Formats: sequence, C-alpha cells, structure tokens
Amino acid sequence: MSTTGHYTRYINKFPGWSDNCDTMHRSIRSPLAGSMGYYQVEHFIGNNHAWCTYDSFDYSGNKAPGSRFTMLVYSYNGNKAIQQVLNYIEKFPVETLIEMILKYRFNNRSYMDYFQYFLDVMK
Repeated sequence: MSTTGHYTRYINKFPGWSDNCDTMHRSIRSPLAGSMGYYQVEHFIGNNHAWCTYDSFDYSGNKAPGSRFTMLVYSYNGNKAIQQVLNYIEKFPVETLIEMILKYRFNNRSYMDYFQYFLDVMK
C-alpha cells in the first residue's frame, strides 16, 4: 500500500486493484491460460494523462525472445485520466488483450530472433 495513499480512492471504487506506491496493478486471468500477467496503471501529476500497460510474467525460465514483455494497452489525455483508464480497462475483454499480445509478439519478431533459443532447446 502506498505511503501517500493517493490511489486509495480508486482502489475502493475498483476492486481487485492494488497500490504499489507509484502505480496500480491487477492480475489478469484468462479462462484458457489462467494467470497471464497483470495490468499496471500510471499517471502524470495532475491526473491529466494516464495509461495502462500489460506486463507478462514468465517465471518458468523460458528464454525465448519476447517471453517477458510490456505493452501499452490504453492511454488517456484529459480530465480525470486515472478514472477514465480504469473505467476503460474494467470493460476491456481478455480476448481483445490476447489478440493484441499475439499481434505484438508476432509483428515485432523475426524468425532469426528465435534462432539462438532454438539452438539452446535442441542441445
């Protein structure tokens, strides 16, 4: 919990979120994959710009390129930015997030990115 508690009012309105001093975060669960990472919400002073990122966590020791990454999901500029981002993410379907992840991981990688990983696995 934050020492300043500046996210407390948002956590009370949006159950499932936690305060990590400078950010808010919430685990994401998929019906197919179970726990698949977390959302993280940050903002600039004045609450006029806030954004939400997705952060995967792969603690399995997988060294494949892109197995751990961060991706912007939504950004908002305007009044009450934190509230706008949280409202948007509350209604954001997990299926859409999965589509975004697949596009991000495949569009930003070449087959050569995986070559060293392939060699390591084949040993």
